Amino acid sequence: MELQQDICALPFEKKKEWFYGQLDKFRVSWQRAWITIDVDRQNLLLAAYNQFRSLGQHDFHKEFKFKFLGEIAQDAGGLSREFFTLICQVLFDPNLALFCYSDVDTITYQINPHSWINEAHLDYFHFAGRIIGKAIFDKQIIQCALSRPLYKQLLDVSVDLEDLAFVDQQMYNSLQWIRDNRVQDVIFEHFAVEEDTFGEKRVVDLKEGGRNVAVCEDNKEEYVQLRLEYKMKTAIQPQLQRLCDGLYDVIPAPLLKVFDFSQLELLINGLPTLDTADWKANTTYAGDFTAKHPVVLWFWETVCNESVCLSVCLS
Repeated sequence: MELQQDICALPFEKKKEWFYGQLDKFRVSWQRAWITIDVDRQNLLLAAYNQFRSLGQHDFHKEFKFKFLGEIAQDAGGLSREFFTLICQVLFDPNLALFCYSDVDTITYQINPHSWINEAHLDYFHFAGRIIGKAIFDKQIIQCALSRPLYKQLLDVSVDLEDLAFVDQQMYNSLQWIRDNRVQDVIFEHFAVEEDTFGEKRVVDLKEGGRNVAVCEDNKEEYVQLRLEYKMKTAIQPQLQRLCDGLYDVIPAPLLKVFDFSQLELLINGLPTLDTADWKANTTYAGDFTAKHPVVLWFWETVCNESVCLSVCLS
């Protein structure tokens, strides 16, 4: 336990070095065994899904050699990168209905609570978890930026009301208003939510007999917490569990949990590239500051000369 706490306190790069050192203890040398993955561009998702599901947990610690059907090429790393790029494009496509965009942009993804329209959705979430886990294990950076609360949930870290804003901005505003204002004789909510399934509406109690319990000043905080828990956990629990199961098939949970949610994002997606020239060209100055002000000149010189890490922190 003390060792775990010591590791958690390390800077990200040192922590990552320790993390991959631990993973190397699980890694099977290619000289002993490897796995060939046949990639069918015309049937990418189903073909990859069927091959991954046939593998045992320890197989993911072996080297994967990707072979694109009908193409003559040796996998020296390029084919692996291409596979992870292509499979993530398919898996995270909102049209597949496993994931949808977060409520704040069309860049980050969250679990689609209606993914059940795909009958095999839970198996595909397990597959998605294995894809993410194998990418981490093989140090492959993948383009599947997740929403902030989802990174937390993968680490079994509690989410809060601020995280709800990434998932449902309207609900966040509503619950924040309830928390900040007197609600007596203003709102007429009960401890229940209404779900719509293919046009069929059903009432779900947030607690026993909740549909008969009115929200008032004395119980509004409990209502906020129960609505938050239902939206962020209960409504997607089966999907989240299978996604985590797949991830932890490859990466032992205690190892991954030395990272915080922002570091997990870096581990999976790497550092974003910041276009400092575009940023500089589109900056508006106020007060005494102009593009030629000494402080401004120093600022841009620093940003342009420093590492990507500093640019990301400043953006």
